[in-house]
Amino acid sequence: MKKHLDKKFLLKDSKTFCMLPWVHLQVDPNGDVKPCCLADFNQKVGSLKENSLKEIWNNEAERELRRNMLSEKQSALCARCYEHESAGQMSTRRSSNKDFSHHFEKIVTTTEEDGTVPEFHIKYMDIRFSNICNFRCRTCGPQLSSRWHRDMVKIYPDSWKKVSWPGPAIIKVVNNSHINWEEIEELLPNLEEAYFAGGEPLIMEEHYQILKLLADKKLYHVKLRYNTNFSEMKYKKLDVMKIWNEFETVEIGASLDGAGKRGEYIRKDTKWEKIEENRRRMLEVCPDVSFWVSCTVSLMNAWHLPDFHRDWVEKKLIRVEEFHENILLFPEHYRVQALPARYKDKIREKYLKYLDEIKDEPDNERALRFFQTILTFMDQKDLTCHLPDFREYTRTLDRIRNERFEDVFPEYEGLMDDKPVNFDER
Repeated sequence: MKKHLDKKFLLKDSKTFCMLPWVHLQVDPNGDVKPCCLADFNQKVGSLKENSLKEIWNNEAERELRRNMLSEKQSALCARCYEHESAGQMSTRRSSNKDFSHHFEKIVTTTEEDGTVPEFHIKYMDIRFSNICNFRCRTCGPQLSSRWHRDMVKIYPDSWKKVSWPGPAIIKVVNNSHINWEEIEELLPNLEEAYFAGGEPLIMEEHYQILKLLADKKLYHVKLRYNTNFSEMKYKKLDVMKIWNEFETVEIGASLDGAGKRGEYIRKDTKWEKIEENRRRMLEVCPDVSFWVSCTVSLMNAWHLPDFHRDWVEKKLIRVEEFHENILLFPEHYRVQALPARYKDKIREKYLKYLDEIKDEPDNERALRFFQTILTFMDQKDLTCHLPDFREYTRTLDRIRNERFEDVFPEYEGLMDDKPVNFDER
């Protein structure tokens, strides 16, 4: 197939091509395998309960995905990247083409006409070993948080298993799938990057097993990248900050969606003082480790984000550019696009004022893009049709958790006033 491939076009100008199906497979705690973590949770290319990673590598779903990418045909699996790109966001597809372009000649050009890649190449590992987590984030659920299980049972006391996650509170991929530690260990010598997410990776035994295996093999060049709630920096007798100093490249994306009481509400079980304490300690113990705030941008925190950004910059906990967007697409009732026009107008006014404030700050390009991308995305659709779901789901969780949205987000006065639907009858 080599003669049919235009490297420059595919890596730079293509609207569909992504390097990931040639260097990566992603595994969820239940054993589902996806082309990457951005693929919709209900879509997959295979399951480790039925096949091994090596078998899935060239199954029909993976081969079709590669064929589509090479022929400029969109795939449903990639819908989130397409939507992020339409708002001007740096998508996972685009960043992956940049990060793994050096494999194009040796791997992509070996692709056969049916989409087969003869050799099994995992350069980028993302195995969600379990859903173990110490938080109950509003935008999450029991699939990726063991602590969410009890709240979901309360929401659906009789029928939750039919409409939510069927299974135990704790889900572990190695327990019931075609993968074991010997197979995982075989992947490590060829790795360039290991991505740890959750659940919460910093309280997972398997995360530390991987770090030990990498250290035992002296594979300190493997990049470690994290998505963490940044609450627990020590596990048993291990101090992860000190371990990070042993590796050449470590990048921490801290899932923080707001400061103070807003952050504690959105990411339930957060102790905000502890988060700031951990960041200060990190600056002392491992100052060379890359860090940024990875915000999940939703209806709830959109108005507050300039305040959060300003607060942490002024406290010198981050630089201006260390604030990255992750625009929420699902569930749709949490999208910023679900806000009525009067609230969007308030957010737009606030963002434009803040953009003017930081326009002369050094290294401000990413921050400027962060806020402008949210505005672009916000104005692309009117999804106020999902507000009844937002109101009722929020009231349901508020009742279970003894909270009140209006008390935490006074900027959205009136948002919860309309008559709700009956969530239990939907």
